[in-house]
Amino acid sequence: MSLILVLDDLAANRDLLSTVLGYAGHAVVQAATGEQALELARAHEPELIIVDLMMPGMNGYEFVRELRAVPQLSSTKVAFCSAAYDDREVRSLAKSCGVSHVLVKPCAPEENNRVVNEAPAPTRGPVPQTLPPELRHQNPRARNPHPA
Repeated sequence: MSLILVLDDLAANRDLLSTVLGYAGHAVVQAATGEQALELARAHEPELIIVDLMMPGMNGYEFVRELRAVPQLSSTKVAFCSAAYDDREVRSLAKSCGVSHVLVKPCAPEENNRVVNEAPAPTRGPVPQTLPPELRHQNPRARNPHPA
């Protein structure tokens, strides 16, 4: 199947998603921070990275921007996973950085597997260096329920 990198600051979330994906036959590596995920992505070149949007330090949007700046990883499929945004907001943010799939926590195992099977390659080039104007007032770090 696929090699999937799961990036989430909460170990319980990483473990749950990794278990579900493992039962579906996927190999999974985990990262707790954006920096760690970038190292693992360089080392393993996963087919898909599932990224928690709201994290202390480097948030999911910032992670995708950094990922897209690495030539060997720029076309890696990415899906956001978040409980803190409403569906419309997170989909708008995802679209702005070429992330085509969004998982809203908590999500059923079938939804995880659907996203893994359907997530296409990114549809955009480089991610903008700043949030789009319509989302600037909604900085993910400012609304993070898990401050550093």
